[in-house]
Amino acid sequence: MVVNNTDSDKTQEEEQQDLPKVVLFRPPPAFSLIGEESFASNKFHFLKAYGSQLPLDQFLSSHSHSIKAILSSGDPAPVNADILQLLPEVGVVVTTSAGLNQIDIPECRRRGIKIANAGYVYSADVADLAVGLLIDVLRKVSASDRYVRQGLWAAKGNYPLGSKLSGKRAGIVGLGNIGYEVAKRLEAFGCFVSYNSRKKKPYVSYPFYHDVCELAANCDALIICCGLSDETRHMINKQVLSALGKEGVIVNIGRGAIIDEKEMVRCLMQGEIAGAGLDVFENEPDVPQEFFAMDNVVLSPHRAVRTPESLKDLSELVVGNLEAFFSNSLYSPNMWTANNSTRRFAEMVRCLMQGEIAGAGLDVFENEPRVPSELIALDNVVLSPHRAVHTEETLMALVELVIGNLEAFFSNKPLLSPVILDES
Repeated sequence: MVVNNTDSDKTQEEEQQDLPKVVLFRPPPAFSLIGEESFASNKFHFLKAYGSQLPLDQFLSSHSHSIKAILSSGDPAPVNADILQLLPEVGVVVTTSAGLNQIDIPECRRRGIKIANAGYVYSADVADLAVGLLIDVLRKVSASDRYVRQGLWAAKGNYPLGSKLSGKRAGIVGLGNIGYEVAKRLEAFGCFVSYNSRKKKPYVSYPFYHDVCELAANCDALIICCGLSDETRHMINKQVLSALGKEGVIVNIGRGAIIDEKEMVRCLMQGEIAGAGLDVFENEPDVPQEFFAMDNVVLSPHRAVRTPESLKDLSELVVGNLEAFFSNSLYSPNMWTANNSTRRFAEMVRCLMQGEIAGAGLDVFENEPRVPSELIALDNVVLSPHRAVHTEETLMALVELVIGNLEAFFSNKPLLSPVILDES
């Protein structure tokens, strides 16, 4: 017997039509990454402007009285005065980003429109990547990975020294949620943290610099964590980069246009700063080609927030905020490391190729300097040519310790390092 579901389907469609509408100008990246169903709700219905053949202004005008909210997913789809003028019933703008540079905040305030951003959802993941980029630049992780993959370890020998993170002076530009998370992580690594922000934060003891140029002059690494605004656009300019100096590195997980990108390229090419770790760029997805040939520059395709955990939290926050608004309230992969004495490389390679483990970060190998060729083609494997101890600071300390031990021995004084074997 065939059951006709037309009436029930029609009823469901009619129910959706009766729900308040939330307009999307473009699909949020999270839709394709974790599935649109993660954002589904029985309290509202998405209206997808990007799926219409009509020009945007005509589409919005035709639905102007049914659209009650906007879900913004950032540039290049700004929520400005022209858009809001077409949508007189909108009461809230919910954004999937932490930054608000794509939203006309004064116009929203004038119209009494609430704004809810991603809040703390991304803070930990963005901070993790900021520290990861800094370590990568200092320790030359990506560059040494390429060195191994190109067969240069066996052909040319050891890779050049990197620089240690511990003891570095880290200057953070923007001590908000993300900046504070970066500061806590760097402090745990033994860095000396200072910061620049719109105003001094009473809850931290880090040194505060009102002038970003002065901050740059007093740090080894400058980490950009602030949002983009008219005031911060090209805030990191020639003067700031010059103050950072030849030994300084810069990390940007804020917005690309906060740095004068052309000036940064020039400084890197001329050796006026030591390196850069960049997750954001001024004209995304276009990236200056000069970066591609620089081993002291680490590039990431604006993905600091893109972990399954953060996107799941985001979907819950977005849905929660929209449902709360319509109820008259608002609230705003495993890595597998191996030691050649504890894992059989052949088994590890097999597991990686068959997806039985998610990835690997390897500084040691079973038959160094030979590396299994299968690892070379795997994007989820990071290779390092047995250089964990290879920093200038560590090798200088080693020289001092060796000389100190020998001098102590010939002077009949206690050795500086522990005695492993004493025949007496």
